[in-house]
Amino acid sequence: MPEVLDLGKTMITDVFPFWLEKLPNLRVLVLRNNNLHGQIQLPRRNFSLPKLGIIDLSSNQFTGDFPGEFLSSLDEMLMNTEIKFHGKMAGEIGNLKSLVVLNLSRNGFDGRIPSSLGDLVELESLDLSTNKLSGVIPQQLTSLTFLSFLNVSNNNLTGLIPKGYQFNTYTNDSYLGNPGLCGEPLSRSCSEPTGSTLQPPSQGDDSSKESLFDWRFAGSGYASGIVVGLALGYAFLPDFQYHEGTTWLKSLIYSILNRPSKNKLVVEHPHELVPFLEIQVFAEADEPPVLAAPSDGPRLFATHIPYQLLSKTLHSSPCKVVYLTRNPKDTLVSLWHFVNKWNKENPHQSWSLDEATDRFCRGVSLYGPYYDHVIGYKELSLKRPENVMFVTFEEMLKDPHDYVKKLGDFLGCPFKEEDEVNEVVKNCSIEVLSSHDVNKSEESPAWFSLPYNSFFRKGKIGDYKNYLNDESIQRIDTLTKERFHSLGFMYGV
Repeated sequence: MPEVLDLGKTMITDVFPFWLEKLPNLRVLVLRNNNLHGQIQLPRRNFSLPKLGIIDLSSNQFTGDFPGEFLSSLDEMLMNTEIKFHGKMAGEIGNLKSLVVLNLSRNGFDGRIPSSLGDLVELESLDLSTNKLSGVIPQQLTSLTFLSFLNVSNNNLTGLIPKGYQFNTYTNDSYLGNPGLCGEPLSRSCSEPTGSTLQPPSQGDDSSKESLFDWRFAGSGYASGIVVGLALGYAFLPDFQYHEGTTWLKSLIYSILNRPSKNKLVVEHPHELVPFLEIQVFAEADEPPVLAAPSDGPRLFATHIPYQLLSKTLHSSPCKVVYLTRNPKDTLVSLWHFVNKWNKENPHQSWSLDEATDRFCRGVSLYGPYYDHVIGYKELSLKRPENVMFVTFEEMLKDPHDYVKKLGDFLGCPFKEEDEVNEVVKNCSIEVLSSHDVNKSEESPAWFSLPYNSFFRKGKIGDYKNYLNDESIQRIDTLTKERFHSLGFMYGV
């Protein structure tokens, strides 16, 4: 029985396929960009997809109320983009105790936000933006102590914004476009008259207009629940890179932690030595052998999963985290090259550079908006510097010797001799790594469709100047100042 079913962009014209219940092991269902229509009305009350954890129904023409019974099998919901569900939100949503991420944005829900959402004790991300919701924000939501992300912007909500726990951390962006809301963090006090002018959406508001969800990258919901068992001795490498940044950091940290095995980088690809949680570790089994097997040494993993989906895990685990980011303009160009390599066999799905720039600025990316991704780990590094090290590609490339020493100290493996540091820097340079036969190979790994050599490109600072026009550069720089510089993080321009 299949666990993954991807029927996206297949031009299906039909009602919702309830025959899917014949696939009881189904975990991931992708039906985006089709002509599915009508109401989703259960044929009988015992319909069930007991293992379904991720569903993408975006860009269809569904109408009517979304039945609460159907939600009972879901752990993570990706119902964004142009899907149109009209009617009141089902109170049964509050019965889904295992929900971690709930995204009902850009639909047609009206009425009040159900107070039963306060029963979703595991919820870490809630997006109800761009609906027609009215009334007050339920005070019960303040009991969601793991809720690190909230967006109720662009509705018709009114009254005082609740305070307490995580609600004390949200910014204006969470509430924009609700002229009847008042109180902190908005500048409008509840004693002032409310106007009717909608405030402009922030960078992330439009990110749900277009879905890039792909089951090959569908590890976020599962990983955020399973990684909880990580113990002291694990190292964790989240980032927002697509090519050489990720590969280089994996090589460096593997060499630092496994100095007697440094020659492994000559015969094994860095992505095989440091596996991705969402693509390699948890892709094949609920209890991956790499986690079940005993180990006396540190275990090293990487991920592109955003902090917002891993906050509970990272706050409860003593594991070490090294986060790597890169200038947003170079990140965009790297992403553009990566996507077009991926779509080489399907050139009609390739992106123009203007299209890639527009998606990047709207926050449409494989692992969510770039700025939210970086800010999440940057703030975590300030709160927990003993566990989280935040580095930039540019700083590390300018002085790799110094950063290798810092990484060694941070990971509890300090260097005794300068020659050791120099050897790691040399063996892990992009020039040396890209010269190895294993990294020049045209073969593809079992876990990905691109060949091993696709993970290496130039690795140069400022390469974006060879691709982006002045208008695109100005657009990204303005956005960077709004998102980074306004928080005191002077980076990226």
